[in-house]
Amino acid sequence: MINASADFFPYKDLWGIAGSPPRPGETGGCPFQARCCQSSKTCAQKRPELVHVGLQRQVACHKGGIQTVLQAMDLRKTYHLGSKRIDALQGVSLTVRRGEVVALVGASGSGKSTLAHILVQVLVSDGGEVRFWGSR
Repeated sequence: MINASADFFPYKDLWGIAGSPPRPGETGGCPFQARCCQSSKTCAQKRPELVHVGLQRQVACHKGGIQTVLQAMDLRKTYHLGSKRIDALQGVSLTVRRGEVVALVGASGSGKSTLAHILVQVLVSDGGEVRFWGSR
């Protein structure tokens, strides 16, 4: 796969957003719109308001900051092979946000394939919830 490997450079986030910001008054929308990987028509038309999203943290973004693409909460899956019970997943949760590179790593038999199959709806979990772009 092209561009499937992660860019491992610890200081990358310190560089900020690539490109040059617009000049004052040049845009009526979000000043980051032309350089943002999440921009939409709304971003080009309307300037976002600065809102509190946590303790001492504010965000000015129509989408509330970096969007959550995939979220799994408390996933559980048990297989029954004759009289043997195998708990493949026990309360697994994860969040993948837009622009992130995520790897699923673990020992053989740790539930990686089961988790992946549940996330793409090949298998149904015994419990928990999966959301893709906020929808079940």
